Amino acid sequence: MMSLDPKTSAGHYHTHTDPTGCFSTTMSASGRARRTGVIALAALLTLTSSAAARKADVRGYRCQVAAAAQRPDPPLPKTPRSTEGLPEGATVTSLSPLPARQEPPSERLEPLCPRGEVPQPIDRRSEKGMPGRGNRHRPVTQTGYWYAAKRQRVLRHRGSYAFLSHPSPVLQDGIGHSLAEIAITGFRNDGDIVEVGWTADRHLYGDAVPRLFVFHWINGVDQCYNGCGYVQTSTTMAPGMAVPTTGGTFEYRLQVSRGNWSVYYNGERLGYFPASRWGGRFTRSGMHQWFGEVYAATPTPCTDMGNAIFGSSPGAARIDNTVNIINRYRMRTSKPRVTSADVSNAAWYNVSPRRSFGYGGPGGC
Repeated sequence: MMSLDPKTSAGHYHTHTDPTGCFSTTMSASGRARRTGVIALAALLTLTSSAAARKADVRGYRCQVAAAAQRPDPPLPKTPRSTEGLPEGATVTSLSPLPARQEPPSERLEPLCPRGEVPQPIDRRSEKGMPGRGNRHRPVTQTGYWYAAKRQRVLRHRGSYAFLSHPSPVLQDGIGHSLAEIAITGFRNDGDIVEVGWTADRHLYGDAVPRLFVFHWINGVDQCYNGCGYVQTSTTMAPGMAVPTTGGTFEYRLQVSRGNWSVYYNGERLGYFPASRWGGRFTRSGMHQWFGEVYAATPTPCTDMGNAIFGSSPGAARIDNTVNIINRYRMRTSKPRVTSADVSNAAWYNVSPRRSFGYGGPGGC
């Protein structure tokens, strides 16, 4: 886009000066009109430039033609409110649409690929701990992994969402990561799991910048980050994208539709995991989880979880509205409490007791 400097380009009015450097009083009316018009145009271009779209900072994707099956989720039906399958005391509110913490207009994103194509993430592999299964939270006992987690066992429901803050954790030298996410395990098989969140991982992305990720498990076997069957639909955002760390919280959502697990970030559908990944058996939830995770290759982790502030202290990284579940009628259900909290080592990382909670800590160094 052309950029105009009113001091040099707006009609070149600096050439209409007398020897003292002052504007000439003999400029014609038409000249003044032209100068005024060009300056106004320059101001308009400046405003347009400040609100211009930018491309997101995304690591590891290739442009490919959008699949014909990549359609948006259908509108949410107007159905009677129901608390079927929920614990006593649960409340239900309508889900249309979910709230989103959008980026300001000056941060509009333009497509990453040519028209008709989407930025399909490339399969990536790095360390990833398994979320809890059944009535136990297995990650707490995994070597090298530390957790500050909350979970709720909710059967046969369609999804979950939460609002996560975006801190900039300091990572220990070497292999390791710090992340926050939501995860849902299957009703029929608790080894079927889908996850979405952000992670700071040098091994995965080549830098320590917090970036979006998606992940899934099939029958207890880990797949890979951002790919291995994941289908991209958004043209402007994709797993591997750097997330803003300037404050606030941002929506992350997992929701099943037509048997596929759709992944949302900040109100936009990124893509989905096809039902065929699990043979069609993973179409309802067994357990919902929200947590921070640290992986380190040493017995004592020196990596920040969240912003290095203990979750029980003011100012900690946040996971808000965590117990909002999407039930079988695709209604948003607000549950009275999270049934369980799990912390690997409370001396290093912990969580606050509330439903919307702080999490994190400085590690053991």
